[in-house]
Amino acid sequence: RYYYAVVSYSKGDPGRGTKGLQPAECTKIITQDFAGTIKFVDINAAVITPNAPVAGYTPPSANGNLNRVTQGVGTGRLGLTVLDPVKINNGSEYAVRFKADTTFPKYKTKSLDVIRTRGGVSDTLVRNFSSSEFGAGILTPPFDGIALTVINDTVVTVNDTATGWVVGTSNITMAVAPDNSFAARNVSWPGDYELRFSDRTVDTTAFNIPPQYPPMPLNFTTTNITSGQRVKVIVDDVNPDGVLSLGDVIRIMDGYVDEENFKITYSIKYGAPRGAVRYPLSGDRFVIKTRRPFYTGDYFTFKMQAGYVDNKDAKNQLSKITVVPNPYIATAKWEPRTLFATGRGDRKIEFKKLPAECTVRIYTVAGSLVKTLRKSSSPTDGSLAWDMISDDGAEVAFGLYIFHVDAPGIGEHIGKFAIVK
Repeated sequence: RYYYAVVSYSKGDPGRGTKGLQPAECTKIITQDFAGTIKFVDINAAVITPNAPVAGYTPPSANGNLNRVTQGVGTGRLGLTVLDPVKINNGSEYAVRFKADTTFPKYKTKSLDVIRTRGGVSDTLVRNFSSSEFGAGILTPPFDGIALTVINDTVVTVNDTATGWVVGTSNITMAVAPDNSFAARNVSWPGDYELRFSDRTVDTTAFNIPPQYPPMPLNFTTTNITSGQRVKVIVDDVNPDGVLSLGDVIRIMDGYVDEENFKITYSIKYGAPRGAVRYPLSGDRFVIKTRRPFYTGDYFTFKMQAGYVDNKDAKNQLSKITVVPNPYIATAKWEPRTLFATGRGDRKIEFKKLPAECTVRIYTVAGSLVKTLRKSSSPTDGSLAWDMISDDGAEVAFGLYIFHVDAPGIGEHIGKFAIVK
């Protein structure tokens, strides 16, 4: 049976809340001829035939991490929607590659390409899909029965929930923020950082503030763990006492070439905790995590696994086989219209969630065979229709019927249904 859906959306006034307006009738229509054949489907309208896959069916899946780039600096993620399981290209590998509008570090994501590789041959299936179309609920153009949703962290920001002490018991407060001390040099750098502490001097500041003081000795090193490069820091020596102490501000430098060519990225206020101070010990680590847009060369990879049928699962699911409708009411409004002056249209019932290969035999309660039906279908179609005509070519009478499902290699199932006139 067909179900018709016509949807109208209203968003309402954003200044008056998020509930919007109530749905309203619209002018969208679906038409059919006298035989019930669909002739026209309007825009934003859909014709849906309810169905279920066969018993034991495992839907298609993507093998690969869609929550983190395979390579690159971006921290966004992908979502994958299967639009047509039949079109899944089993075993094909896909790469989603991004492009930026300018060079590192001041860039924005521009677009993406989707490249499929199979048998050593690569094809670009989606080209230059604009970042303006990224976002929850927005799909890329479909390809091979699937489409993607792209969630991009469009602005470089500190990920406060992931930033903090990851090793050690120090309770020093380390308040991290984008640095704003030198406007011409400040950049929210697209990278994560780690401060690794030691029990001895292992580094010095790049230079000191005020500059007449010598570089400050440091008991920690600073690494851009996104690029794998060691970086330098400067310290606002608030005391000043020539050593890192509570109240000082650590400013991370990146892109450092010399004292005239560098950027200052993030500031860390080395603050006093409540209660007794527990200073960092050797091996303690503090990390700064950031959210970052996709950059040129960033990419995800994944491989598609087509849907398949597991006979063991199918055996366990035989008890879920159903008959729709049950009971069958002969005067149901959803029966198709008749083309004749009298009588009713065609009748039918459907068996749902059957195995892909099976035989269905229908009996009276007295044990007389009424009809034998055979099913051989794709894994996505678990239904089998019966027009309620017996093997003798006659319409069946009202009453209670028994059906027996025999699926070779899987098992058997017995159920019942009723016909009411």
